Amino acid sequence: MYFYLTTNEFYSGIYQGQVIDLVDFLKEELNYNVRLIAFLPLKGFWQRRKEIRRHAPSAIVLPMTPRQSSGLKWRQNQYLLGFICKLYGCKGIICRGPFAVNLASFAKNKNGKPGICYDGRGAVAAEAEEYNVFPLPIKNEIRSIERDALTLSDTRICITESLLRYWRNEYNYTGDNHYIIPGTLNKNFLVSSIDRSTKNAQREKLGYGPEDILLIYSGSTEGWQSFNLLYEFLSAQFRKNRFIKVLFLSKEEENIKKLKQEFPGCVNRLWLSPSDVRDVLSAADYGLIIRENTITNRVAMPTKFPEYLACGLNVLANSSVDLVTSFIEKHECGLLIDKHSDIVLHGTSGADNLKNRELAIKYFNKFDPAFRSQYVSLMNKLRYGSINPDMNEDHK
Repeated sequence: MYFYLTTNEFYSGIYQGQVIDLVDFLKEELNYNVRLIAFLPLKGFWQRRKEIRRHAPSAIVLPMTPRQSSGLKWRQNQYLLGFICKLYGCKGIICRGPFAVNLASFAKNKNGKPGICYDGRGAVAAEAEEYNVFPLPIKNEIRSIERDALTLSDTRICITESLLRYWRNEYNYTGDNHYIIPGTLNKNFLVSSIDRSTKNAQREKLGYGPEDILLIYSGSTEGWQSFNLLYEFLSAQFRKNRFIKVLFLSKEEENIKKLKQEFPGCVNRLWLSPSDVRDVLSAADYGLIIRENTITNRVAMPTKFPEYLACGLNVLANSSVDLVTSFIEKHECGLLIDKHSDIVLHGTSGADNLKNRELAIKYFNKFDPAFRSQYVSLMNKLRYGSINPDMNEDHK
């Protein structure tokens, strides 16, 4: 038995694609006996447990006590996790984020089992410093928590090359016991196809005409998404071309309300279930990824990026996310807005749509043989887990 462990995360489209779909892939495609363990906050526990179990019926969903906001007592959950690992004879744990690694390390026995994989999704300490996302007791300890996640793990998943550089620079990680695996598409995006007539029908259903140039923003509008930069770009485009329209797939938010009031008829918003996002994305011409230049953003792998491409969209981005920047420059699947002085947008063609989808399937598909082989290698390392810190002693 192997576990995939998450802490303090709720069901969402990202959770479906990066957690549940991965667990299913490891079980169904690679024949590993993997089970999801999710620790959730006490507040709203039963409803959130139900949401995860609806999509992952075999998941073990447990209350995280006490609350993360109460400080560093979240470590107390290691005892329950240790008991479950012993009960099921766990051979290895893939840990999503540094908190999960720190909990899982308690479960190791004298033989070095279960093996631990740190699934690194971002620069956690940098995010804490740049965007103040943790309560103060955790913020004060987050750098050591992230460093320990690298030290305590037997192997690691790194979502981008830039995140690997961050590990090397910040924590003097010197090893090569890691796998660079970007965020991959969930199954819902892999089964779709590009059809121009379906695209046009979806646009009409949403209220957009054939002359409209539809930009779409999918995801959160939290601080690190840099709404001020997005506003600057969109307002310029609205003033330049009355056929430019933008659709936010986000929860209601004050910035979106203000933009709608300032540019009536140009801005709309929808909040959809994850299963409905793909069809709406496919109606658009461009997907938006415009963020401020911070460490958090530079090392990131925005989930929306391969989703935009899989739906045939060109991507409008600035040079704030290293992976997105290099991919657009290499494959010409969009525009970097900070490298063009006067941008004139046009609707995308069927050829654009097909090309972009092919790029997404080639580079962000966990079923690709290259990714499959990396996951097989990773699972074999977990089976024989023994700590190899790969860290310079001066930085432990």
